[in-house]
Parts: sequence; C-alpha cells; structure tokens
Amino acid sequence: MDVLDFALYRAMFPGGLGRFWFARSVIEPRISARQIGQRIGVSEVSVRYRLAKMRERRFLQGYEVWPNPAVFGASIRLVEILAKDAPDADRILRQLPRVDGVISARVMIDEDGRHIRVSLIDLGTDATETRVREVVALASDPPSSIASIPEWIPSCPRDLRPLDWRMIGELRTRPELDPVALARRLGISRKTAARRLNELLDSSAIFWMLRADSSLLPVAAFFIGLRQPEDQPAVFREIEEKIVHWLPIAPGGLGEPPSAPPRWIGAMFWIPSPAATEPLTQQLLAIPGVAWAQRRYPGASISLPGWLDRQLAVRLGQAEGRQSAGDSGVEVATPNE
Repeated sequence: MDVLDFALYRAMFPGGLGRFWFARSVIEPRISARQIGQRIGVSEVSVRYRLAKMRERRFLQGYEVWPNPAVFGASIRLVEILAKDAPDADRILRQLPRVDGVISARVMIDEDGRHIRVSLIDLGTDATETRVREVVALASDPPSSIASIPEWIPSCPRDLRPLDWRMIGELRTRPELDPVALARRLGISRKTAARRLNELLDSSAIFWMLRADSSLLPVAAFFIGLRQPEDQPAVFREIEEKIVHWLPIAPGGLGEPPSAPPRWIGAMFWIPSPAATEPLTQQLLAIPGVAWAQRRYPGASISLPGWLDRQLAVRLGQAEGRQSAGDSGVEVATPNE
C-alpha cells in the first residue's frame, strides 16, 4: 500500500476522521468513487482500480452493517488486559467468545507489550461486572484490582419502527444492498428506502463497518499528548500541514467521551518502513504544544456480533408480528417513483 492508497482509505471515513468502534473501521457508505477521487485528486477510474487491488491483496475484506447497541438500550464497557506474548494474545482472543456479551477485541502493541482492548455489552446490571471479571480472568497474570471504563458510542435518538427493523435485518445479512435493491426486497418505493436508510445512518442507528486486515496496512498508531487542551487546534494544523500522510481520529472515535477537554490526539500515520517511526516520533515531539507521543501498532482483532444479532432477531419477530396485525410502517410505491 502506498500513500495514495492510504489517502483513499482516509477518504472513506466521515469527514476524513477515523472512527474505530467494535474493532472495525466505521466508514461513510454514501460516498462514491467519484467523490473519493475528487477528494484525493485522482480519477474515478483510478479509485475503482485501487479498490479492486486492495480487495485482491485481501486488505479490504468486505463490509458489515451493525446495529448500534444503543437501539437495544445497551452501552459498552471497555476492559484492557495484558498478554505476556503473541501466543498468549492469540489464546485470549480464542477464549473471549466464551464470555457472553463480548462484542469485539483488538490487540494493540507498544513498548509495554500486547494490550487487548475488549468491548462488552453493559445493561447496567450485575451481569456486566460478572462479564468484566470473566474477561480479566483470561489474563495469564490477572491484575489484583479489576478496572473497566465506559466506552463512548453515539446515542440513537430515533424511535425505530417495524420497517426500520426490517431494513436493518436485510442490511445485516446483505450489506451490499443499495436503496433500489432494498426497496424490492421490502416492497416499498426506492424513494422511501433511500430516505429511511439516510435516517438510520444520520441517527447512528446503524454503523457501516469496513473489514480490513490491519496487518497489511503500513501504519503506526500514535497518541499525541497535549500540554493544554487549548493547544489541540494548533497541533492539529501543524500535523496536517507538515506531516500530511495521516488519519486523525475523530473526537470519540476511540471510545473516549467527545465532550471532554482533549488531552491527546489519536492518529494513524503512514510509514514506509518501521525505521521511519522514530524520526516521526521526534517530529511530533518538536511541535509546540505536544507533551508526549506514544506509539502503538494494531494487531489481530475479533468481532463478535452474536449478542446484537440475538437482540435484532427479537425485534424482527416483533416487527413481523406488527406487520401481520396491519401496522407495518411501510409506505407503498406509487407509479411515479
């Protein structure tokens, strides 16, 4: 992957700002190849060619649509445990699916070792603490004290109707469907399908996920500490102007509350080789307002949407029941649509 591929990858994120929830890249599905080309200064043909090559190399492995846990009344807890080495990290990832409510995990590697960040469902009950303890117990050397923190995800203010649930169900199994295909499968007009899809995306009822092999991405992830929260805009501009090849993380894009005063900037930087990370670190530290820079490398990850799928199946059953009772929320196509 070269710098142009990395620019293309960045353009797929909303506003060019990274969002990484549930060990997946959350992208903007409504951006076209033509719009991406305009953003990065290449033709639509070039964008399509490069996307095809990314798929051939297995960097791009497909797409997924996930319902927001908030639509089921759930929030997320984050637990981080330390693996002693690579085989130990692999063992933990294999065992995590046994813990009910775990929906994702990602290995992050830094100078201290391999950290496994585990996201699990939080319904505000004692079951959450039980799940946290089960995750921590997987560590070879469990810590004496157990700590977990809330992981921020957007809320969903939309009150979902039966048609919304049916649309989410279709997209969950067929994320490649466009509004025209959705309209055919749901028996509604394409105008209604497009409008409802936009509403689901804009309200954060669903997330469009890119499945990508991060091990094939020549990047280093950095957390860049700020001396003062008010230094954030100036530091951001300095990086944007002088380093260029980077993917800044959106506020809240790693699960931290976006309303909190910024203490650091998260980012992914394209690097031509591992040897380039040290000069990059020094370049970042030389920027006025930067207090520290910590490198992390993304490792293996797993996504486990089983809990979400079970909840979705319940809602779909309820939606079908309401449809049978004559309350479908469906708008029928008219001849001029």
